[in-house]
Amino acid sequence: MSPRKLNMESSIYLGNDGWWHGRVTMGVKSDGSPDRRHRRARTEAAVRRKVKELEKLRDEGRAPVAGRKPTVAEWMTTYLTTIASLKLKPRSLDDYWSKTRNDIIPGLGQHRLDKLAPEHLETLYAAMLEEGHAPSHVLKVHRILSRALKIAHRRRIIVENVTTLVDPPSVDETEANPFTTEEAKGFLEAAAKRPNFMRWAVGVGMGFRQGETLGLRWRYVDLENELFHPNGSSNASPGATAARARTPAAPGCTASSRARRTARRTGPTSADAPSLVQRRATRTRVLALSGRAAD
Repeated sequence: MSPRKLNMESSIYLGNDGWWHGRVTMGVKSDGSPDRRHRRARTEAAVRRKVKELEKLRDEGRAPVAGRKPTVAEWMTTYLTTIASLKLKPRSLDDYWSKTRNDIIPGLGQHRLDKLAPEHLETLYAAMLEEGHAPSHVLKVHRILSRALKIAHRRRIIVENVTTLVDPPSVDETEANPFTTEEAKGFLEAAAKRPNFMRWAVGVGMGFRQGETLGLRWRYVDLENELFHPNGSSNASPGATAARARTPAAPGCTASSRARRTARRTGPTSADAPSLVQRRATRTRVLALSGRAAD
């Protein structure tokens, strides 16, 4: 064995096992003990290359922290439990957990984080597409992985974020193709024959997304001023919500939609529903948009 080297210098020697070994002093561990890393190879040239790579990471301050590296499953659990949970909204966090449990952990969970390779991700994405997942779903999984590994890289748990080396599936942007006035009228005429007509009338008339349309409540509606208040109050909040709250509604769209759903669940005596006369009046006004008269 070679004599002891000076502080922070590395040792390279041929062991009794026939392998070449390298020892690199990285600094100290969190408990104050020396942090000395080991590398080995069949040839002296190979071990010298590994030692120089480790020394370069040390000198640049990019060396991974000492200790056993977590698996992908362990790190994703840590990331979602203690890191992402502090920043994400509940629904977004639920989506992250769902894709982690159903896609990431089954496909990559047993890999050690520092051993994860681009090929592992590419194999997972190809398998997901083969199973029928949409490219947008695979792209979301890629982004979740990317954010989790970005934190691991920032904390020097890994040397490189491998998601930056992988091209996820591309998702074509669909250009909006809104209805013309005549198309909107034709659509409303057809929708008026369905029991959930008001859902479609609100969507077409206000441009609401499906979740917004189905989530409307009576407290969001100002019948007197013919306004929607998406924040649930008759006083609009500042910013974008306030601007949206001042958008005039096709009067009664929300009221009738709520009345239909309430009637199916609790019957026509629901306490927060408007009078039958009022519902008939508002429905007549919406039907007028499509050129039809109320029955």
